[in-house]
Amino acid sequence: FGDGDPNAALRAARVRALAGVIRANGGAVVVEQLAPYLEPPSLPKDDSALVDESWVLPACLELGGRPEVQDDGTIVYVFDELKVSALEADAAVLLADPELAAVDVAEAAELRQLAEERGVSQSGDLRRALRRWAAGQLPQQQLFPEGYLEERAAPFSNAEGGQLLAAAALGVANFVGVAYL
Repeated sequence: FGDGDPNAALRAARVRALAGVIRANGGAVVVEQLAPYLEPPSLPKDDSALVDESWVLPACLELGGRPEVQDDGTIVYVFDELKVSALEADAAVLLADPELAAVDVAEAAELRQLAEERGVSQSGDLRRALRRWAAGQLPQQQLFPEGYLEERAAPFSNAEGGQLLAAAALGVANFVGVAYL
């Protein structure tokens, strides 16, 4: 219902960006490296020494990371490379073609249809072939050249002016009808 979500692939883009940062830093990162891709809370008005990094924990859990406190008190998030790679591959599939989001649970007939629509060879493991196709469809450029993740604004409606006018007229007619009753 509606015009659709312009940020449907935002989660996948976020996972892919986080996985890239984690991989580029050898599997160990600090919160400042993850902040551009997450939603950190605003800084407190006072200069309190309390540090709250709880907003990192959902991403840490999703990507299989664990926090470790260093001798100097710095919290470093360490990630298991295998889980990060698998999640990044899933995110790449979703970013390349959102219709492939359910490729892991699709029936054989659905897989054949998806492969046929995309011109993928139907011999061998179709799931693996579709994943490989999706990975090849993604541009090799950076997803976030500005260095941070930003949601797109959702327009109120994609309807034409005449359609909006008709909807407004219907709303006015409803109010008049309710007032009459």
